Amino acid sequence: MLTKLKKKLYFLVAGYFLFCAKLQLHRWKPKTFIVTGSSGKTTTMHLVQAQLGNSAHYSFHANSIFGIAFDVLGMSRKTLLKNEWIKLFLLAPIKAFKKPYSEKIYIAEVDCDRPKEGAMIARLLQPEGVVWLSSGKTHGMNFDAQVKSGEFKTVEAAVAHAFSRVAIHARELLITNSDSGVITEQLNNTQLKTGAVRHITMNDLKRYAVDKKGTRFDAKSVSYVLQAVLPREVFYSLEATRMLCEFLGHTFDSSFQSFQLPPGRSSLFNGINNTTIIDSSYNSSADAFAAMMHLFQDFAAKKKWLVVGDVLEQGSNEEQTHRDMATLIAESKLEQVLLVGPRLKKYTYPTLLDLKVPKAQVVVFEQPKDALDYLRQNLNGSETILFKGARFLEGIIEHLLADKKDISKLCRREIVWQRRRKEWGLYDEEA
Repeated sequence: MLTKLKKKLYFLVAGYFLFCAKLQLHRWKPKTFIVTGSSGKTTTMHLVQAQLGNSAHYSFHANSIFGIAFDVLGMSRKTLLKNEWIKLFLLAPIKAFKKPYSEKIYIAEVDCDRPKEGAMIARLLQPEGVVWLSSGKTHGMNFDAQVKSGEFKTVEAAVAHAFSRVAIHARELLITNSDSGVITEQLNNTQLKTGAVRHITMNDLKRYAVDKKGTRFDAKSVSYVLQAVLPREVFYSLEATRMLCEFLGHTFDSSFQSFQLPPGRSSLFNGINNTTIIDSSYNSSADAFAAMMHLFQDFAAKKKWLVVGDVLEQGSNEEQTHRDMATLIAESKLEQVLLVGPRLKKYTYPTLLDLKVPKAQVVVFEQPKDALDYLRQNLNGSETILFKGARFLEGIIEHLLADKKDISKLCRREIVWQRRRKEWGLYDEEA
């Protein structure tokens, strides 16, 4: 009952903040660009920031209808506690008439958590350009009703349509991934406002290499060498950034010297017992998991361990998503696999056994604390451990870091997450 009420009130409450944000945008009048898609948005945003620097304002930590409205108004949720909402409600009309940001370019990350959300944000921002590089089954549970009603045949089609409602608002430039069948299909069936559509294809990537020192992408006419561990799919983001700079007439630096990864997106840390940790614990989706598994296959390491958490909000696709994950795991040369979560236990584990993965190679836990205990007892040294997904994996990582100062570089540092990790036995004063 409460869940249904929240869904009904969601857009009504959002409308209040959007109205206030619209008043502020009328005063600000920035040249706006949207970065959207199922995965890779935040990395793209940081790549763009590495190029444009202080000449633009960025909606970091905000990609929902509420997040974008708050960002325009100069507000944010700091503790993520419920009592924050009272202050936000009272501040919004005051912030609508605040002094606008000084930057004349606004780079906004826009997600489509549910039908109509992305379209509402795009109508608010009226973007000059849109970057749309991916479309998968993220937040699939919120699109099941559209499939059940017969409006769309699949969740993938419903999600792609939601993103296309953002793309149609591009007034001057649209940058897309031409390798994506669902994106191409949607654009072929959509009346765009702009005729300036730039396409990116992986066929233009001639060489890809990744190790502890960083990642190299060699394209036809340019090479990108970044000091970060990045999946092959980031090539789309790199090319999109270059195209955006060209459109803006901004000098482009292919070295991306000021680029820094946001927390929980394949960050590299030194772990206890001379281990190496690849932290991709911020979130997980089918596409993001596949990208990181492919990266891990290419990553040079002798002893590879995988710690993976459930993929959430999959709705009717939950079983298939977790069975597909087993195929990717089985294809990788892993010394040890730790599955953390009831969905992985129910679907992924039996599928791995069906795929002839040795039973001794896979360990299953429902609680992250049990996975942490296993790691502490069984890491012999020199392992490279990839953490991917939800289930508070960042709470495991913070206990395995060689330098405890690195804890501040992990994701979910807000008070609400600290409290939840403590409830799950993953937080103590020493950490």
